[in-house]
Amino acid sequence: AILRFPAVLLRNSTERPEAVDKGSIVIGGYTAESLSQSIALATEFFDGRDHRPADYGDENVSAKVVKIIQGYTPIVNMVIWYK
Repeated sequence: AILRFPAVLLRNSTERPEAVDKGSIVIGGYTAESLSQSIALATEFFDGRDHRPADYGDENVSAKVVKIIQGYTPIVNMVIWYK
């Protein structure tokens, strides 16, 4: 939990896999069954601590993000823009 509460993401995917990897959030999906399971999982493993991924506290996060975006530029140009 990033803000010290159990969190369920109401999506089927995320652009922040580091938060899922760290256990900060659980991807819940859209169905009642998957949401129910995700809420149960998030509350079961919630320990009251802040599980913020290390990168979120870095001073140079923006530089890392720019490098990641630049790294994907050739793929986006090829697959999306057909360049």
